[in-house]
Amino acid sequence: YVTAVNGVTGSAEKMSEAFKKTDKVNIEVSRPVVFAKTIATDGVPLGLDLKYGPGGSSLLIEGIRSGALARHAPDVRAGDRILSVNGTTGTPYTLMQAIQDSPALDIGFSRVA
Repeated sequence: YVTAVNGVTGSAEKMSEAFKKTDKVNIEVSRPVVFAKTIATDGVPLGLDLKYGPGGSSLLIEGIRSGALARHAPDVRAGDRILSVNGTTGTPYTLMQAIQDSPALDIGFSRVA
């Protein structure tokens, strides 16, 4: 993950602006921590606010509300990314479809170390 551009941290938009403003760039990169959780939804929504880019291959967790994820995986937090669902990887649409199609979820996550 890119964690800072010329000392600017936070949103991708802020770091992108910092990248565009100069000819010399200092980029900080961090390897992701990858982990998995099994979540039984029992008909309860996951309780996630998600964000994704059109060409992306993951879902960014922007917020966590009460729901199956908070109950079964309380250590998952905003800023984590969903990389796979029940072994399925692909576009954000593919990941969201896999979440909707299964009452038991094996979700692969990543986060900045």
